[in-house]
Formats: sequence, C-alpha cells, structure tokens
Amino acid sequence: MQPLAKLAGYLTFVLLVSALLAPPLYWLGRAALADGWAPFLKGVKFSSYFNRAVLVVVLLSLVPFLRWLGFRRWSDLGLRSNPRRWSDLALGVAAGAIGLYLVAAGLLFADQAELKTIRWLKLLPILATAVVVPIIEEILFRGVLYGALRRAMDWRRALVVVSLIFAAAHYLGPPHGAPKLKPIEWTSGFVHLPRLVWQYREPLEVLPGLVTLFCVGMLLAYTVEKTRSLYLAMGLHGGWVFALRSYERFSRPIAEPTFWVGEDPTTGLVPVLLVLCSWAGFVLLLRRRARSPAAEAPADA
Repeated sequence: MQPLAKLAGYLTFVLLVSALLAPPLYWLGRAALADGWAPFLKGVKFSSYFNRAVLVVVLLSLVPFLRWLGFRRWSDLGLRSNPRRWSDLALGVAAGAIGLYLVAAGLLFADQAELKTIRWLKLLPILATAVVVPIIEEILFRGVLYGALRRAMDWRRALVVVSLIFAAAHYLGPPHGAPKLKPIEWTSGFVHLPRLVWQYREPLEVLPGLVTLFCVGMLLAYTVEKTRSLYLAMGLHGGWVFALRSYERFSRPIAEPTFWVGEDPTTGLVPVLLVLCSWAGFVLLLRRRARSPAAEAPADA
C-alpha cells in the first residue's frame, strides 16, 4: 500500500475512533464537574471533547502508525540531530512573534483595533498553548506526514501536499452559534463529523485564511527540509501562536476588515506578505549556513 493510501486510512481511523471516544470523554467530564472535581470544565462544549479525543487517539496511535509505514527511528523520517537546536528554536520564536506583533501594531496605529486591559496572569495559559501546540503539530505535520510523503515523492511536491493538509485541518470545526448536540449519545460523535467541514460548502469565505495558513505551512516545511530538524519550525510556530493568541486576548476590532488585513492578523494581504518575506529571509540564512565550512544542512537551500 502506498504511503498516501496509508495516510488516508490512518486519518479515517483517527476520526472514526475519535467519534466513538468523544461521548465517554464528555460523560466523564460532566460527572467530574457535577462532583466538584473539575470546575474548569463548566461550559466546555462537546466539540472540545471531540478535539481532545482526536488528540488522545493520535498520541496513542502515532508510533504504531509509524511502524506500519516502516519507520523505526526519527532518521527514517529524514530528521537528524541539530547542533544548533536551541539557537534555531530561539530564532524561530523571535522571528515569528516579532513579525506578527508588527502586523498587530499596524492594526492598532491604523485605528483598526484597540487594546483592552492587559492582565499578565492571562498570559500563562497562552504561553502553555504556544509551547504544547507547536510541539504536537510539528511532530505530526512536518515530522511524520512530511517525512512519509517525501519518501513517496519529490520533496517539493511533499511540501505542497503537507501544507494543504495543514491549512485545511485548521478550518475543521462546527460553525459559531451552531445548535448544541443534545442529548449526547454514543452516535453523537458521528453526527458531529459532518459539522467539521461546514466551511468548505462556501470556500470563498475561508479562502483568505487558507492562503495564509498554506504559506505558513510551506515556510515551516521548508525550514524542516533544509535543517533536517523540527526546532526552527517549532520556534516559528510557537512565536506565531503566542503573538496571535495574546493579541486576540488583549485587543478588540473597532473597524471593518480590509483587503490588507482581515478579521485578525492572519488574514489579508499583509500577513501573506509577512510570511513570504520571512521565507525569503530564511532562504538567505539557510543558504549561508549551507555554504559555511561547518554547515549541518543536507543540501543547498
């Protein structure tokens, strides 16, 4: 079986098992809330339990999936030890956060948004998200998926395919204001599945965000290809997540979206240009690194 067919089979498996697991997770959470053990679960929707079910299934099945593909070590995925790991991680965080904060600052100075009261303790959960999400997503998308695809096709094609999957996956979810699924039954997970793709019935509405996320995915995969490591990609991803979540938490829009910047700093022409400029900068940096006597990159950028 070809890697693409195995990947499609694995994704189908993850969704089906998650649909079965989500209701018990929901019932367990509701029981813990009723007994006073987990007050933080108050108001958590079934869709959130479904998302956690997906995460649990992926974490538990990832190693067997890799072995099914024939991978035994990280090096089988094209990854290797990175002597610049911490400097790459720091560089990525700085480049990602500073770039997106520049877009956010432009929105504030252009009176497109205004700041709310900043409560520093609210940054802690944002920081946790900016650490955990990039680790999981980079291992899954740029480690496993990209590593598997590049063994089946040219790395440039693999870069495009994994970036399309990355962008599309970020637009899976029920619409805002969708009616709740009540009561939650064993079949509720399967009822929820079609609600994940509602956005794609009107593709033009999600196209701006998809373009930005596709460019982001291309840049992240490019850094992995040229460094044979996930650290630079994790840093960039983490910097972007922290900047975006903190901006969303401590600001509010006060004007209509424009062609240049949409409803948030990730949509519109300016964010796309920012990603492309970042990409150009990393191309130059990694070319210089590849030409240096102590280069660790496997090939010219």
